[in-house]
Amino acid sequence: MNHLRLQPGDAIAVLRCIFDQYAGKEGDAKTLTKKEITTLLKEQLKGPGNQAEIDEFFKMLDDDGDGVVDFNEYIVLVASLAMINKDARENLHIEAFYSLSENVYEDK
Repeated sequence: MNHLRLQPGDAIAVLRCIFDQYAGKEGDAKTLTKKEITTLLKEQLKGPGNQAEIDEFFKMLDDDGDGVVDFNEYIVLVASLAMINKDARENLHIEAFYSLSENVYEDK
């Protein structure tokens, strides 16, 4: 697959697009619930682990403890995934991010 080289501002726009695609399906359109995060992970990364892992992961992301993940907290998820080495990324199907970003820019 030919990966796009995104400028930082473009990358943030793609991340915002992904966030907005999942946020608000259960509540506030400016945050992600645990269920929305789980759906995002399943669809974009081909699945989180078991429920205990999802709960722990969500607790880690929900930095302020308000029960939802806002865009800034979501960026922590993306940054964490970006720090994973290339071999592990293949196992997590990070290609979904690149595929979506290509679709976003093809539509422009």
